[in-house]
Amino acid sequence: MSDLFFTVDVFKKEISIFRFSSLTVHHEKTLASKFTFDDMIYMSEDYVKGEYQQKMQEICNLMLKYVGIEKSKNEKIMDMKARLESEFGGNVLAIICLSILFRTYQAQRDHLVHLDIFKSFKDGLTNKITLESKSKIENKFKELTKAMETLIKCSENTFQQIPESTFISDNGYIFECNKRQVSLLYSLNESIDPLIHIFIANLFIGNLKVFTCKSCRKRYFSNADVGYCPAIKCQEVKDKELRKKNRMNRKKNEYTNLSDTFSNYTRQLKYKLTLIGVPEDVIAVYDAEKSSCLYNVKMQISTYQDCERPIDDDLIRYIEEQKGHIKALYDSLSKQKGTEQ
Repeated sequence: MSDLFFTVDVFKKEISIFRFSSLTVHHEKTLASKFTFDDMIYMSEDYVKGEYQQKMQEICNLMLKYVGIEKSKNEKIMDMKARLESEFGGNVLAIICLSILFRTYQAQRDHLVHLDIFKSFKDGLTNKITLESKSKIENKFKELTKAMETLIKCSENTFQQIPESTFISDNGYIFECNKRQVSLLYSLNESIDPLIHIFIANLFIGNLKVFTCKSCRKRYFSNADVGYCPAIKCQEVKDKELRKKNRMNRKKNEYTNLSDTFSNYTRQLKYKLTLIGVPEDVIAVYDAEKSSCLYNVKMQISTYQDCERPIDDDLIRYIEEQKGHIKALYDSLSKQKGTEQ
């Protein structure tokens, strides 16, 4: 049976689950699953409030029934485990819990199988040892359930270069470092608590809170209420709303309105020049003068806005003068085109 380890990336808000072929320096590591902090909310809720916990209770009861019985009965546990793994496919947390519970069952079953039954029976310990094994399995199930409930409560309340090396600890973690990155992977063989606790710790370290997306209504983790979750469709809605808001703000801003009105006026005159077939080199002359006038108008308006000076007759008169100047140029260029014809 392969060993499961996990690592947390607080910057990407992701959790990666890795499968190790063996706990040696020459191990083979493969990525088993990757999910986001936001996924943790929904997987934990599905586990506790859905059918996952009920099905875990069913296989736990079967383990308690068959842990001390002959080897052939173990096939029923294996069959049920395989079936549940298929049913739990969409919930990584549920699969991890199932794996941990099954490992506990296997450890206790191996312990009972390798006992000297005759000596144990003679010493009157057989029933006691079997009850202890059942108790460990049952306590592991309770521990997993409690951990998942803790996770739900959490979501609701709102390196320098070093030599390549690998260190495998007896305490359930692996420290890996190479020229590109340093990673600390934690074991998921015996308990899901490290995943829950480190996840919660990273929420506090990153100052992450739970908010509800305005678009899809799903909850997401963020430092502040940005309105929308990271989903592409929701970000598109956010951008659309932001553009709409900016347009509304521009309409409400009397200084911006003056600038936009003048800019639109100069564009309309240029469009008329193109309609009557004015050559590109003549259009270039108009563009240069248009840009100069537009710059002058924007600078004049900016002076008023920066000083919070109300729009007065002097500013309106200046803009009209610039309009008259660019209109005179337009008329001159139009007449030149008419003379050529």
